[in-house]
Formats: sequence, C-alpha cells, structure tokens
Amino acid sequence: MPRVRPSMGLHNLGRGKAELASLYVSDCKICELGIYKGQPHRFSTGKVLGLVHDDCIEPEPAP
Repeated sequence: MPRVRPSMGLHNLGRGKAELASLYVSDCKICELGIYKGQPHRFSTGKVLGLVHDDCIEPEPAP
C-alpha cells in the first residue's frame, strides 16, 4: 500500500508559527511544499538540482 503524506493542515496542527519557522529548511524543488527538519529529504543532483522530499524522487529504473 503506498504511503500517503498528511496534508499541510494536519502536519502543522498544534504548532505555533515561530516553532514552524525554526524547523523550516527549504522548499522542495519538485512539489514546492516546505521541507522541515523532521522530514526525510536529500539533495538531488539528477534532473532536478536542490533539496527534495524522499517521497518526491522517482525510483531509478533497474538496469
């Protein structure tokens, strides 16, 4: 079963603006949503250059 990302509304539930601002890292270069410290992310050097969510990266085809 595929993983489903929570909406930003559920992700931010119960957190203040100052706390969210301190956890903010960058915007994802693929989906353009915010990347926060607790989320799995990496620097992509493929078709898209920059920080992206791990879930946004397409798996590479097997040779």
